[in-house]
Amino acid sequence: YKLGSYFRGMANRYLPSLGLPPSDPGEQDFKLDLRIRNFAPVAGFISPSFSIADSSLFSGHFSSPLTSFQIRIPSLTLGPVRAEDIRIGQQADQAQLAANMEMRDLLLYGKYNIHHLEASQLLEQDKLSYQIQLADTVGPHQANLLGHLLFHPGQRISIHSDPSGILLNGEQWLIAESNASFYKNRTHLE
Repeated sequence: YKLGSYFRGMANRYLPSLGLPPSDPGEQDFKLDLRIRNFAPVAGFISPSFSIADSSLFSGHFSSPLTSFQIRIPSLTLGPVRAEDIRIGQQADQAQLAANMEMRDLLLYGKYNIHHLEASQLLEQDKLSYQIQLADTVGPHQANLLGHLLFHPGQRISIHSDPSGILLNGEQWLIAESNASFYKNRTHLE
């Protein structure tokens, strides 16, 4: 079993424009179920300011034709960032990789509280589509951002933003449809 070959094979499947050397990770089929009972002794190896709730759950099934995993973390702290009720899910098959994340009560620097954050991504054939929703349900802040990234041979990346809305301090802002690309350390706006 070669973990690097597995991830290189996934990159070749969903992002063929990267042009990575082909790899054959062989047949994969394993399950993972991990429940955190006491994270404190491990936290020091990662970061002294990192902690997750002791009842966190990581589970998944990794196989060649279909992969899925779920992560549930009741609370997480990393330095000045704290989040509650984190749920991450991922599913992948031969054609696409989809990931979703949702969390409640994201507190940044003890000042900024986002009551709901939800993000979803879909990666297939050199295209990463995304949707990000932020909602401060008791306050004046909300966002709904949509768009996609296209990966091209030669490391050029195109970004397309769909019309999106943001509410800041109770004031509505609309983001118009726009395009940009990145290539050889240059940004091109359209």
